[in-house]
Formats: sequence, C-alpha cells, structure tokens
Amino acid sequence: MLPERYDPFLVVLSFIVAVSGSITALRMGARVGAQEGWPRYGWLIGGAFAQAVGIWGMHFTGMLAFILPVPIAYEMGRMLLSFVVAFAGSLLALRLTQRRSLRTVWLIAGGGAIGAGISGLHYIDMAAMRMAAVFRYSWTLVVASVIIACVFGLLSLWFGRRHRRADPAQPRRMLFSSGLIMGMAIVGQHYTGMAAAHFFPGPDARASARGRIVPQEELPRVVVISTFVILLAALTAASSARRRSAHALVSQRILEAREDERRRIARGLHEDLGQMLTALRLNLQRLSPRDDASIVSESVTLVDESLARVRALSVELRPSVLDDLGLGAAVEWYAKRSAERAGFTVVVDNSLDSARLPEFIETAGFRIIQQALTNIARHAHAHRVVISLMRAPHELELSVNDDGAGFDVAGAKARAEAGESLGLLDMRETASLAGGTLSLSSSVGRGTTVRARFPIAA
Repeated sequence: MLPERYDPFLVVLSFIVAVSGSITALRMGARVGAQEGWPRYGWLIGGAFAQAVGIWGMHFTGMLAFILPVPIAYEMGRMLLSFVVAFAGSLLALRLTQRRSLRTVWLIAGGGAIGAGISGLHYIDMAAMRMAAVFRYSWTLVVASVIIACVFGLLSLWFGRRHRRADPAQPRRMLFSSGLIMGMAIVGQHYTGMAAAHFFPGPDARASARGRIVPQEELPRVVVISTFVILLAALTAASSARRRSAHALVSQRILEAREDERRRIARGLHEDLGQMLTALRLNLQRLSPRDDASIVSESVTLVDESLARVRALSVELRPSVLDDLGLGAAVEWYAKRSAERAGFTVVVDNSLDSARLPEFIETAGFRIIQQALTNIARHAHAHRVVISLMRAPHELELSVNDDGAGFDVAGAKARAEAGESLGLLDMRETASLAGGTLSLSSSVGRGTTVRARFPIAA
C-alpha cells in the first residue's frame, strides 16, 4: 500500500467548514415553517444550498489534508455531480423535517436523505480522483461510514427541529448543538470512508480522464470559495432574521396601539357618554305630569335607543369579556350574539385551556373571527357556522366554516386589492401583524372556510 498521512491543521479546518455550513443550513431551514408560498421555498433552497456547500467544502478540505506520495487530480464533471447529489439530499431532508407537524417516519426519512447526500458526495468524488494509483475498499467500513452519516444526520435534524420549536432563551445553544452533530455526521462519514480506501501503485489515470481535471493544487480555491459562500449565506440569514424580528416587534406594537385606542374609546363611550345619557333619562322621568307627556315619552325612547347604540358600539370596539375571560369565552359570547342577530346556528368547538394566550394573539384571533362572522351575516346566507379554536404546544389555529353561498376567492382578492372590499384585507393584515398567517377556501354554493394560524413563542 502507498503510505498515507494527514495534515492535522487541515483536518480541524475541515470540521470547522462542516459545522459552519450545517449551522447556516439549519438556521435557514428553521425559517421554513414560519413562511408561506414562495418565501418558504426560498428559505428551503437556501438552506439546502448552504448545507451542500458545507459538505462539499468539508470533503475537499479533507482531501487537502490527505497526503499521498503521488499527484492527485479530480474530474470536474463528477465534482459537480457530487454537489448536485449533496444538494438534493439536503433539500429532501429539510423538506421532510421542517414541517409544521413532524411524524417519526418523516424524521427517519430525512436522516436517510441527508446521509445519502453526504455519502453520495464522498464516494462520487472518490471516483473522480485521477492519479498514478488505484484503491480498494473495505466494505465493512463503507457501510459503517453510511450508517454514521444517517444516524448523526438524523440526530442533527431532530435537534434542528427542536431549535425551531425551542424556548427563545435557548436557541443559540440548540442551533450550535445541531450544527455540531451534523458536522460530526459529515466528518465522521468522510474519514471513515477514507479509512475504508486502501491505495496501491497503479497506472497514471490523469491522461485518460474525461473532461477537465482539477489538480489538487487548485483545491485551496475551492475551499476559499466554499467558505465565502457559507459566510455570505450566514450573513444573509442573520440580516433577514434581524429585519424579521424588527418587523415583528413593530407589527406587534401597531396592533397593541390600535387595540389600546379602541379600548380607550370604548371605555369613554361606556363610562362617560353612557353615564350622561343615563342621567338625562332619569331627569326626563322626573318631569311633572303637567309637562307634555308625549314629548317626555319620545325623549325617553330616544335616550334608550342612544344608550343601546352606545353599548353596542362599545362592545364592537373592545368587548370587556375578551380582557376579563380570554379568547375562548369572548368568541363563544360573540358567536352566540351574532347568531341571534343574523339567524344562523353556530357551534363553537373550543379546545383552549384556561391558560391565557399573549394579548396580541387573543386580540388578532378575536378580530378575525369577528370579521368572518360579519361577512357571513352580510353575504353568506348561511344556516350553520362552525368555529374551531385549537391550541397545539407551539401554535394556535382558528377556523370559521359556513355552509353559505360561498364566493370566488381569486376575484374577491382582486376586488380587495382594488379597494372595493376591505374585509379580507383587514383579516389578512390583522393576522400578519400578530405574526400569523390567514388562508381562505371557498367556492360558489359550497360555503367558506377561514383559517388563521399563530405561532406561540414562550
């Protein structure tokens, strides 16, 4: 066998490259669950790309550390193919494991996908080697290298999932732990795979290589470029996270300010104007019988109507039951009140426990249901409405389903964007201000479902 040795400094550097790429990928992957539509796929692809770059950069840093007494080169075509395999494995792993609800089978499949990506890149790049030597594998160690990649990859994805769901007081530690484990998967697979290969003198294969070959002397450029891409992706993710955090804080304050103003107006209507109207009513009732009875009676009726409208307006602005008893009780009360006025039957499936939610989420949830019931009363001609309130450990889901007339969702969105109907825009904006998402499904004659989801942070 040809003598082999490693440069210890480059071995350590290869581990750093692997961990850096993994942390960047997991940080970007953690954004997937909080996104909808194209931004979700952007974060998914970005995370997979960062992970693939980390695996690729680690492999060639490790190959720089590997020293044989013969010159080594690599076929460019197979090098690129290996990157595509690593990217595909990383993309599939993130797609399977960064769902809102995670099943064990998806987690295991994700571990298999990332293990296949790591192992596939390694052995394709081994096949890309061109040198005056041949190598043979110890298949026991080959199998061991694949198992290491799959097991540690699965553990890392599990930790990464916990990072996305973790208490915000611990995210960096969880993120570093998951990146460290993924780095161990990549490095463990690589060096076990290298231990499986035994090199012997042979004919120089560089002359028979297909396509362009990359001498080992050019690998430092590959490593530098890989590291630069990882750092650029990390900075982009960090910058986006800061912007997202700032946007979330501003949105929450806007929502709180709007509700504080409504609360102030409601209290003023109820306590000040309501009391004045009540005093006026009492004074009218004290008028002597000599006075015109019809005028007194008419005045009392007008005051009663004014009091009723003031109380109704106060409730619409900010019902006290929302502040006193929480979202579940407020929805049940308002749904019953709406059903009595509009003439439909309402069922409230309230699975919220006694624990209160953050005030801005309770407010946003109530406003969305309030607007949905208003829309049903005005347009749907529904006979039955079902409201569902469900709380998972880290998410609140609200839905309002009716059996009414339904509508064309695309057309309604177009009208809303044109300023003709603000109800849908108001619901979507309210959900967004509270950090949530809103979806609508409807078709003419088949009713409508409004669904809102809000992440619940500690």
